[in-house]
Amino acid sequence: GLSTFTYLFKSDKIKISIPLQAYIAHNGGQIDTVPYPVFTHFNSAAGITFNYQSSNKNTFLQNFETQNYWVYNKDLSFTKELPFIEGKGFFTNSSIGFKHGFAIVLQYWNGIKMISPRGGPLYQSIEVVNKSYTEKNRNLALIKLIHEHKLFDYVYLSTRFEPYYDLSNHLLEYGFSVHAVFKQTIPLAFKN
Repeated sequence: GLSTFTYLFKSDKIKISIPLQAYIAHNGGQIDTVPYPVFTHFNSAAGITFNYQSSNKNTFLQNFETQNYWVYNKDLSFTKELPFIEGKGFFTNSSIGFKHGFAIVLQYWNGIKMISPRGGPLYQSIEVVNKSYTEKNRNLALIKLIHEHKLFDYVYLSTRFEPYYDLSNHLLEYGFSVHAVFKQTIPLAFKN
């Protein structure tokens, strides 16, 4: 896979960038005696992001970010076994970070025939376990209420309440989660 971005504008407080992502999942084809067909699936995303970061750690509003992506997928397999060959979608993710580690995230997803072998199951047009169940259009509104607490240098405990509304099926569901988060930049190249 590939994930990269280019800054259109960058200052101490504001960053605007164009992200590009591409991923190919592939299984099979190495040994002719395996009865399963070769599976090759392509996913890509392109978009625009805006980030505001407060320079004052004592202000109530610490940061604001919005990420907007247009996504695309295509089944490149010789033998098509999935119900959809090609799909597209739009994803927007806006977050507001507050003092003391609190944040609110608002998301909207509209995917038509979207399949991503390594993507989140909630966003898929095909059920992950029961591949015979499909929804051509996944249309979701999500909210995440997050609190991060610093445990050690670079290590945080993140607790989350995540309700979402399925706009197509008129269904409200929610989840709770706890995450261990490691925040440290590790350089891939060293400067002399």
